[in-house]
Amino acid sequence: MGRPVLAISLLLTLPAALAAELPRYQATTLGTVVDVADSVFASGIDTNGTVVGHADTRFGERAFIWSPTDGLHELPGPGNGPPRGRAHAINEHSQVTGSIGTGIPGAPERAFIWDAEQGLRELGDLEAGEGSARGEDVNDRGTVVGTASWQGGKRAFLWNDRDGMRDIGREVTEDGDTQALAINNRDHVAGYQIVDGRRRAFVLAPGRGVDRIGDRTGTGVARAVNDAGAVAGRLDDQAFMRLPIGDMRLLGYLDRTRPYSDAHGVNASGVVVGRSDTEDGMRAFVWTAEHGMLRLDSLIADNDSLTLYAATAINDAGQIAAYGMDGDSGRSRAVRLDPLD
Repeated sequence: MGRPVLAISLLLTLPAALAAELPRYQATTLGTVVDVADSVFASGIDTNGTVVGHADTRFGERAFIWSPTDGLHELPGPGNGPPRGRAHAINEHSQVTGSIGTGIPGAPERAFIWDAEQGLRELGDLEAGEGSARGEDVNDRGTVVGTASWQGGKRAFLWNDRDGMRDIGREVTEDGDTQALAINNRDHVAGYQIVDGRRRAFVLAPGRGVDRIGDRTGTGVARAVNDAGAVAGRLDDQAFMRLPIGDMRLLGYLDRTRPYSDAHGVNASGVVVGRSDTEDGMRAFVWTAEHGMLRLDSLIADNDSLTLYAATAINDAGQIAAYGMDGDSGRSRAVRLDPLD
């Protein structure tokens, strides 16, 4: 849920003397789908702290959902057995979107929406049943955005129960590829288009048209948008957050000798999560106005085994979905991080 723009603005101007202590987190490792040999990756988190993602298993990729009460289990598919696929996002009503496939090389993947009442429903495509599609995000009204194949390229789509799937990429550009990666509860869609071989970040808002972000000579991807309209992603090789009032904040790097960072999520308070390169490889970060960019696994209480590679989503309570290496098992594991008071 978005907070007023003023609240975010105040965070960005908070005097250093009033800044809080460094944030601290408690980590919960989410388990595995089939056996301990699985590699498990978190992609999304809802307002209740339920996490979705996928696991690489000996049977192929499996989409999962995890909650503190039910633990981790595969999303059931249509017909017999769970489908191969990935879960990318979840809304506050526990509706999940992502993509499923047959596992056959070259076969199209299908976008889906899932909930406990109606099960898994495929969303169709833009090419009369012949194309592929992937759901990337879902808002609290059940509207899904993602990317579908279209005449040899890729087009951003929006899907809802009433209208089905429609091409919104044409609202960004008549020709050229577009991809939609995020949607908020005001139906603002964030993503990118391809212009002269470069990615250009955009936000598409109902009644306001397309808003292109960043220098026309650079590259960019908008990966997240909160309900106030703050957008996060990457411009050239640096994570950014742009406030609804238009102020742009470049978020820096974990390692100045390795100048690459990318934002994947932003919550109502303007806290951003993502990943940044270091001399040890990619590492998850959390960015706040008070403290700037911080390596996330260094903030975990009593942590002696987790190395986090990426933080993929954050909810308005400050809970974070992430994944990384669990030193005890030697495998990639999905985790939920809960802020400590």
